[in-house]
Amino acid sequence: MGGEKEKKSHFNFARERAQRRRSPVNLLLPVIKFPLMLGLWFLQVEFLYRLFSRSGCGDIALRCLNDGLPVVIFTVTPFFPAVGLSMLLTNLLLWLIPPVRRIFDREAERFPQTSFRRSQYSLVMFTGVCIVLAWPAMFMATRFF
Repeated sequence: MGGEKEKKSHFNFARERAQRRRSPVNLLLPVIKFPLMLGLWFLQVEFLYRLFSRSGCGDIALRCLNDGLPVVIFTVTPFFPAVGLSMLLTNLLLWLIPPVRRIFDREAERFPQTSFRRSQYSLVMFTGVCIVLAWPAMFMATRFF
């Protein structure tokens, strides 16, 4: 075990990259990401509530969402896709600014596993899985509780 190299995951590489981020530009990440995340979370809840209440649930959706567990399922599950979407959009918005892109590319030079393309791909996969799991759970919360 002493001589074996530990296989690193994408998250380990991302953690190492985050530890070496020294640029003040990185302070823009949470400033943009958190408001986006909250807005996307709210928009998903609002959109899906309207969709489900018009797709045959009608008064059932409103009546079901007066109980405890369905409300929790309906309001908490869209948080996870919102996290992925906000990270995707934040990365994209900052990447579109050439000086910021150059700073981020310089920070990623030593860690090609955390390039913009690979990190965006991982976030797309994460967000897709979250949507596939969250939206049906929200639908079931309005139908079966």
